[in-house]
Amino acid sequence: MANARTANKHRGTGGSQDLVTLSLVRRLLADGVARDARVGAGLSVREVARSAGVSPAGWSRWERGQRSPRAAAAMTAAPAIMGLLKAPALMAQGTDQ
Repeated sequence: MANARTANKHRGTGGSQDLVTLSLVRRLLADGVARDARVGAGLSVREVARSAGVSPAGWSRWERGQRSPRAAAAMTAAPAIMGLLKAPALMAQGTDQ
């Protein structure tokens, strides 16, 4: 039981919000949404992977559907993926000024 508690400590709170985030990240990668957002933002796999704290090879495998991120990696990458989804709106704001 101690191992499960230790694992949850590294994944966040372990609550239902983490499960929603985990599911969302995996879905965005599997459906190609994360890749489309990255390409649309003009960023390379290497740039996004490093920002997300994962290897470029791992990120590429996620985008191609060869692998699904484990829980800890998905939670680490979540802020980068969410940021990619916000990029078009932020870029549009920059051109409106």
